[in-house]
Amino acid sequence: MNQHKTKVIALRVTQEEYDALAVMADDYNIKMGKYVYNCLIPAIALGAEVIGKRQKREEARIKRLAKKEAASGL
Repeated sequence: MNQHKTKVIALRVTQEEYDALAVMADDYNIKMGKYVYNCLIPAIALGAEVIGKRQKREEARIKRLAKKEAASGL
């Protein structure tokens, strides 16, 4: 069973923008969807980095609160 469900992102572009993407995808000899996905990889990586930093920050906050509660309980 696949644990990672895929999501669909719809994108509206003008005919000229579509043609430009089609030319680039054709130059790389890949499908349009794969070309657009490859273009988004840096943005996806940046988003994952932001999520990781937020999680670390939240874990540190929780740890500080637990330490503070433990110290005040003595």
